[in-house]
This record gives sequence, C-alpha cells and structure tokens, in this order.
Amino acid sequence: MAAFFAFAGQLMTVFAYLILGPAPFVQQDPQLWMVYVSQTFTGVGMAAQFICSFSLALSHAAKRGYPDDIRTTGFVSTVVVTFLVIGAITTPPIAGYLVLKFSYRPGSMFLFGILLFWTPITLLHWIYLM
Repeated sequence: MAAFFAFAGQLMTVFAYLILGPAPFVQQDPQLWMVYVSQTFTGVGMAAQFICSFSLALSHAAKRGYPDDIRTTGFVSTVVVTFLVIGAITTPPIAGYLVLKFSYRPGSMFLFGILLFWTPITLLHWIYLM
C-alpha cells in the first residue's frame, strides 16, 4: 500500500510542476490560482513520498533481517532524513540557476523532467511490490 501512495504522490508532484510554470506546452497564461493549486499538490505529493519512502525503508530493513527495534528505526530515520535534507539543500540553488539561465517557464521544466523520468520507476516499484 505504501508503494501505491508513493506513486500517487509522485503523480501529484508531476502535476504540480506541470501547472506551476505553467509548462511551455500548456496554452495558459500564468495565474495566481495555478500557484495555489501547485503548492497544494506539491505539499500532499511530497508528504506521501516522504512518509511512504520511510515506511518502505523500514519494511525493507525488516525483510533483510534487521531487528524491529529502536536502533533500526533510528538508523533508517537518520538515513531517510539525511537524504531529504540533501535534496532540500541542493534543489533551491539549482532551481534558481535554471530560472536565471532559462527564465521561469523553461527553467521549471528541468525539475518537471526529473519528476516525469522518475514516475515510471515508482510505478514499476509499486507493481513489483504487489
């Protein structure tokens, strides 16, 4: 079930970046409501991805034979949060550079492309775990 919600969160985040710019191929002028909707989908989608990735990491550790205790949970939590923080630290400067170099609409498409590339991977992971 966690893999499904990780995939659903991935789809929400892809949709959020699609309308955030909006994407150059979307025939819509940027409007404030699009930012609000995008932020909502980003928040819900990222929450699903973060929580489900932690849950999947814990279940994977248990399947590998690690004990279900506070040390394992603490280690998995530390690793997951460390990588989340690394992403949170590196994404804003990269996004800022892309916006300065290409302007806002095309610059946001780089992150949209990464999310779109990752979507089939989360789909296959969900199918694999079913």
